[in-house]
Amino acid sequence: MVECFANTPYPAIRLSDVAERAGVTTQTVIRRFGGKAGLMIAAVEAASEGVDELQVPGLGLEEAIEALLSTYVQYGDVMAKMFAEAHLVEGLEPIAARGRAEYLEWLHRSFAPHLTEGLTQGEHARRMARLIAACDVGTWQLLRRDGALDTEEARIAMTELIRGVLAG
Repeated sequence: MVECFANTPYPAIRLSDVAERAGVTTQTVIRRFGGKAGLMIAAVEAASEGVDELQVPGLGLEEAIEALLSTYVQYGDVMAKMFAEAHLVEGLEPIAARGRAEYLEWLHRSFAPHLTEGLTQGEHARRMARLIAACDVGTWQLLRRDGALDTEEARIAMTELIRGVLAG
């Protein structure tokens, strides 16, 4: 399902195509997942386990940046598409919202300690908002697609953005 979703708009995905790729019958997919929406939710939950493994707590700054960018290299395109199409899949929006909340929590845990001390509450809030924008999967997409950067150049650009925000 993740492979099909990566290259096909959700409404155009056919269960028969997914079943064929998996080497099972369409009826088996329906019996196991209840239909396309159930299969999509199961696929997103399985893929999110891989993302969780990359975003471990207690990382230093370099490791946190690398964990974030490794996640985007591996899952960025599918993540961005999932967020964009979550409203099309019954039951997926709450999962996407939970994933986004967990990501924001990880971001605060991983990067907030590296913000310059002595900031007012407003300055800290604005800097955190800029950090969220710099680290967002949408920023990765913009650099890779609209900016036409290869993976390594996008990694460098995002690292520069993050460091720039943290430095003030």
